[in-house]
Amino acid sequence: MLVVDAANRIVALNERAARLFGHAAEEVAGTPVDAVLALPDAAGAAGPSAPGEDPGTPVECTARTATGDDIPVEATLGPAPGGHTAIALRDLRRRKRDEAALREAGQRFQRVFADGPVAMALVGDDYRFAEVNEAFCRLTGYEAAELTRLSFTDITHPADRDMDLRLARDVFGGESEGYTLDKRYVRKDGEVIWISLTVSVIRDDQGRPLKGMGLVQDITERRQALERARTELDRLARRWAPRPRKPKTTSPRS
Repeated sequence: MLVVDAANRIVALNERAARLFGHAAEEVAGTPVDAVLALPDAAGAAGPSAPGEDPGTPVECTARTATGDDIPVEATLGPAPGGHTAIALRDLRRRKRDEAALREAGQRFQRVFADGPVAMALVGDDYRFAEVNEAFCRLTGYEAAELTRLSFTDITHPADRDMDLRLARDVFGGESEGYTLDKRYVRKDGEVIWISLTVSVIRDDQGRPLKGMGLVQDITERRQALERARTELDRLARRWAPRPRKPKTTSPRS
């Protein structure tokens, strides 16, 4: 916190503000505010906000430190006794780092989502596809624009819909963090394929389920191989199964 007079000079500041600027408080007192703080409109620091602006509206600006570093801060201006202006400062470095990390993570996710080899889809709480990647389109045979007009039940095999819907309701109802399920899709051309679906939940700032993210792997060949193996095992079991013995017959004594 610092206090500025009508001439835009700092008349008082607290210890936290002094530490932020990297000066002793007595070194900063009496200096022009723009020596340590780059407000969007330095003239506005000496009194009420400019016309059209709400008093007390926070603005982002830069604090200039003794070492020459610029620190992003949020400044909130308000009236102080004696016609002075009080300026409350909040250090934004952590928030800026967090925002940059989130942007970077979002960009990485978007690159993986859009260009990755794994079929991925985002589904809203109405079970409609909100976004799909190219790999998902290749898997299902639909264009992205077509899929966003459909729900996941529209491309799910009828025999697998009830189980998938029950699990999805648990996710969007907050009762589950996600699920994994082997089920069948019906492609646009009518071909039935087996897929392994892993669903996780994306939440909003209040922790409410926002979207479900599905990772989809085509396991048709694996299922066909397992079915062939079962068929062969059944055949071998029948072939080598012990044959029932015929009952012995005895001729009557004469």
